[in-house]
Amino acid sequence: MAILASPDPPPLAAGTRLTVTTVGRLLEPAFELDQNPLRDVVLDLRAVQFVTPYALAALATQIEAAHDRGRMVRLLCPARHETLLYLAVSGFFSQVRSRADVVGPTAYVERGPTTAKTVLPLTRIENNDDVDRALGDVRALLRQLARDGDWFKRFRNLVVELCGNIFRHAEVQVGYVVAQRYASREGPFIELAIGDAGQGVIGSLARVHPRLLHLDPAVALRTAVRDRLSSRPDDHGGNGFHGLHKVATERQGRFVLRSGGARVSASRGATALYGTTRARCLQGTQVMVTVDCD
Repeated sequence: MAILASPDPPPLAAGTRLTVTTVGRLLEPAFELDQNPLRDVVLDLRAVQFVTPYALAALATQIEAAHDRGRMVRLLCPARHETLLYLAVSGFFSQVRSRADVVGPTAYVERGPTTAKTVLPLTRIENNDDVDRALGDVRALLRQLARDGDWFKRFRNLVVELCGNIFRHAEVQVGYVVAQRYASREGPFIELAIGDAGQGVIGSLARVHPRLLHLDPAVALRTAVRDRLSSRPDDHGGNGFHGLHKVATERQGRFVLRSGGARVSASRGATALYGTTRARCLQGTQVMVTVDCD
């Protein structure tokens, strides 16, 4: 299938760290020409040196969305051995190769995810069984490091809730969760990311809170987190994004919530949420949290 002329971004610089912003940059031309469903989506990752779990979940959800719209996705794999190996053992290739033409070494592309103790492989969430399976992996990852049982239980419950929201509220069938344990000078920490390509936070919550539709998107996201709008005690829900932000604050971690072209974030251990509507536009909802496990 021919690739139509388009304002494609320039190739990524050597040594690029693949972040969610980079994912948005790669996909932006495809979104701009989304009215033409015949156009291929080409994701050139050849220069990528490092991939965050947050970017991994975002990339998988956007490939899922493009595939669902009948788009042909072509993924050019990173050239760096270590990056290829991470994408393989994290389960990225095994999840997306049925939805994209993955161009890269067969030994990596066809390799399944690892059972390493430092990684929760990219997990496809379609039903409650998938949530339970992911929860077991999250529990195993945390138990290696967690010393405080109270925050661990709350974090675990929030992961279950947010994964379940994918097929309950996002109006899509599929989402992804992934996590990675890291060591740093400040001590060990875990980064966890959950994403879907559904209707987004504002679209979901506006049914109950229509005032969100009249706010700046970043303000609406901040309001949803701060005012616990994603908490639904009436249906035995939890504290949603507010609870996840609270755990991140208590554990000296970061919190980021993106939906469409809006983003709110809190830096390490901070309670204040900063918002922007200048984020690269991605379909659906992506949330990332880091927690200090020392």
